[in-house]
Amino acid sequence: MTSNRSIRLALAALLVAGSAALSGCTGTSVPAPTAEQTVKAACDKMATAVTSLSDNMSGITQGILTDPAAAATSLATVTDAFSAGSAEVTNSTVKPLADEVVRALTAFSDDVSAVATKAEAADPQRFVTETTDLQNALTDLGKGCS
Repeated sequence: MTSNRSIRLALAALLVAGSAALSGCTGTSVPAPTAEQTVKAACDKMATAVTSLSDNMSGITQGILTDPAAAATSLATVTDAFSAGSAEVTNSTVKPLADEVVRALTAFSDDVSAVATKAEAADPQRFVTETTDLQNALTDLGKGCS
């Protein structure tokens, strides 16, 4: 019971903080050296992935507790979209921020996939750590793109 409660709290926090952080990823213009990809161009490359994560996060977080296999599939799709978007980013400001979101999403996705395969693999503390890491990465990306 306590572990489910911890997981629910961590997921709820991720949903709220993630949605707020993602609002900064609108691709606004920030001056950059002419030879380098602009912040706006880099953030525009991430826009589709950000929208996908924002649109799917509620279903993913609910699904982790009710249908882990479907949640794992959705999360893997979102992670792939972020990875593809990040691969197109060359801006030195946005690239490490996008890559950190991919790293955090991958860790979270791998853990959700493990839980989908074996429910006993659920580790509430790991979920809390991973959701916090993901929140921080999304917040940093949002700040970098605002």
